[in-house]
Amino acid sequence: MIIIKITNADEIVKNHRNWFISRIAPYFVNLQTEVEKAVAEQIKQVFAEKNIQAQIEIVPGDEKPI
Repeated sequence: MIIIKITNADEIVKNHRNWFISRIAPYFVNLQTEVEKAVAEQIKQVFAEKNIQAQIEIVPGDEKPI
Protein backbone atom coordinates (compact mmCIF):
# COMPACT_ATOMS: atom_id res chain seq x y z
CA MET A 1 0.00 0.00 0.00
CA ILE A 2 1.22 3.46 -0.87
CA ILE A 3 -0.26 6.51 0.84
CA ILE A 4 0.39 9.98 -0.56
CA LYS A 5 -0.64 13.00 1.49
CA ILE A 6 -0.61 16.39 -0.24
CA THR A 7 0.61 18.87 2.37
CA ASN A 8 0.84 22.09 0.36
CA ALA A 9 -2.50 22.34 -1.45
CA ASP A 10 -2.70 26.11 -0.95
CA GLU A 11 0.75 26.61 -2.48
CA ILE A 12 -0.09 24.39 -5.43
CA VAL A 13 -3.22 26.40 -6.18
CA LYS A 14 -1.28 29.68 -5.90
CA ASN A 15 1.35 28.40 -8.34
CA HIS A 16 -1.13 27.04 -10.86
CA ARG A 17 -3.86 29.70 -10.68
CA ASN A 18 -3.73 33.43 -10.47
CA TRP A 19 -3.56 35.20 -7.12
CA PHE A 20 -7.21 36.30 -7.03
CA ILE A 21 -8.60 32.83 -7.62
CA SER A 22 -6.25 31.29 -5.05
CA ARG A 23 -7.53 33.78 -2.46
CA ILE A 24 -11.27 33.29 -3.04
CA ALA A 25 -11.28 29.58 -3.90
CA PRO A 26 -11.16 28.34 -0.27
CA TYR A 27 -14.53 30.00 0.34
CA PHE A 28 -16.17 27.94 -2.39
CA VAL A 29 -14.30 24.62 -2.57
CA ASN A 30 -12.14 22.40 -0.41
CA LEU A 31 -8.70 23.05 -1.91
CA GLN A 32 -7.15 19.96 -0.34
CA THR A 33 -9.75 17.68 -1.94
CA GLU A 34 -9.54 19.36 -5.33
CA VAL A 35 -5.73 19.12 -5.41
CA GLU A 36 -5.89 15.46 -4.34
CA LYS A 37 -8.37 14.73 -7.15
CA ALA A 38 -6.11 16.42 -9.70
CA VAL A 39 -3.04 14.52 -8.50
CA ALA A 40 -4.95 11.22 -8.52
CA GLU A 41 -6.04 11.84 -12.11
CA GLN A 42 -2.47 12.59 -13.17
CA ILE A 43 -1.25 9.40 -11.50
CA LYS A 44 -4.01 7.40 -13.26
CA GLN A 45 -2.94 8.84 -16.63
CA VAL A 46 0.72 7.96 -16.10
CA PHE A 47 -0.19 4.46 -14.91
CA ALA A 48 -2.43 3.92 -17.94
CA GLU A 49 0.41 4.97 -20.26
CA LYS A 50 2.70 2.43 -18.56
CA ASN A 51 -0.01 -0.28 -18.55
CA ILE A 52 0.02 -0.36 -14.73
CA GLN A 53 -3.23 -1.53 -13.19
CA ALA A 54 -3.93 0.06 -9.82
CA GLN A 55 -6.81 1.11 -7.62
CA ILE A 56 -6.43 4.77 -6.64
CA GLU A 57 -8.75 6.19 -4.00
CA ILE A 58 -8.95 9.47 -2.14
CA VAL A 59 -9.48 8.90 1.57
CA PRO A 60 -10.53 11.85 3.77
CA GLY A 61 -7.76 12.96 6.12
CA ASP A 62 -9.59 11.86 9.25
CA GLU A 63 -10.12 8.31 7.98
CA LYS A 64 -7.58 5.51 7.77
CA PRO A 65 -7.41 3.46 4.57
CA ILE A 66 -8.59 -0.13 4.79
